[in-house]
Amino acid sequence: KEMGVTLPLVCLGYDVVKGCRWERVRGAGGYVRELVGAAQDAVRRSWLFYGIIFVGGCSYGYYKIFVKSPSFQDGYYGGSALTTFLTMGKVVVYYLRLLVYPIRLNADYSYDAFPLSGSLFEPATILSFAVLGVIGYLVVKLLKRDAVAGFGMIWFFVALLPVSHIIPHHELMAEHYLYVPSVGVVLTAGVLLERMMRGRYGRLVWGCMAVVLMLFAVRIADRNRDWRDGLSLWGKTVITAPRCARAHANLCSAYTDAGYLEEAIGACEQALAINPNRAEAHNNLGAAYDKSGRRDEAIIAYKKSIAALPSFANPYNNLGLAYFKQGSIGDAIVNFQKAIAVKHRYAEAHYNLGVAYESRGEAGKAIIESVSYTHLRAHETVLDLVCRLLLE
Repeated sequence: KEMGVTLPLVCLGYDVVKGCRWERVRGAGGYVRELVGAAQDAVRRSWLFYGIIFVGGCSYGYYKIFVKSPSFQDGYYGGSALTTFLTMGKVVVYYLRLLVYPIRLNADYSYDAFPLSGSLFEPATILSFAVLGVIGYLVVKLLKRDAVAGFGMIWFFVALLPVSHIIPHHELMAEHYLYVPSVGVVLTAGVLLERMMRGRYGRLVWGCMAVVLMLFAVRIADRNRDWRDGLSLWGKTVITAPRCARAHANLCSAYTDAGYLEEAIGACEQALAINPNRAEAHNNLGAAYDKSGRRDEAIIAYKKSIAALPSFANPYNNLGLAYFKQGSIGDAIVNFQKAIAVKHRYAEAHYNLGVAYESRGEAGKAIIESVSYTHLRAHETVLDLVCRLLLE
């Protein structure tokens, strides 16, 4: 996972924190000098180790940013780096709140599900940066008293860097982004609680921890019901975040798979009312139309999806299928080819292209596409198709 790119910084952070002699630090400049000195000592002692992991981390970062980026985000949120930076202040504080008080959970925080910061002087934005300032001050103080506990908070902030939108990503925030950073918070909490449990109020601390663990367990069991299937998950999400266009679009897909086609169409229409340019919503609406027999409307929806996001491969494939069902084999082949051009390892598009070639009597091309599909995803249906074509 992309979060692994923080490993070099986490390792260096640990060595630096353990190597600092905080008792001799005086003033802000003293902290900087001590940190720089500890970093130099750590790299000097383990230069080969750090050389290897930093080269590996930088290479992986370059690959994920410039070669094969997982992001569909074209620019910064709100159209500026400042808006993204201010919003991330609120996001980080919200993450900390989720770790302490995970009551309102949400499967998706995209488009309007989490409000952007328009100005530094918004109350929520000012409060968030004030909270971060206090936390920063406490971490500095904590490092003097217990280096490992302080390091836990450094872990948290460092592990969030890949998803802090220094390079814009199409998910503003996500609860699963907390998996690795939460280890740092748990480390800090564990060290501090262990010390408190040895004190005079140890039994009270044990009792409080037992209550917290019980409440968290109940919350987990309750949340598991939401994740039972697509309908339950996205149905809950549109209640939690009614302005989340992606959640409505995904609910449309879940309704379509379950055969509730009118509900599916309604869910996608809600998604498009929130965000008319959401390609996924147009594509899912087309699938619902197609399944309900409204093929002309499906074709229009697929074309709108392509216009909204030409780099999205699914609507090309679906449009090809719609044309194939209408008997427009030439148009179907063109769109299957476009799907493969956008997404080279698109197994279903290779299979559909092979079927289209077969229907036109071009057995050689059909075999090539079927073999491509077999290479990507072995499937009995395709193997039967290849055998039948070879026999012919």
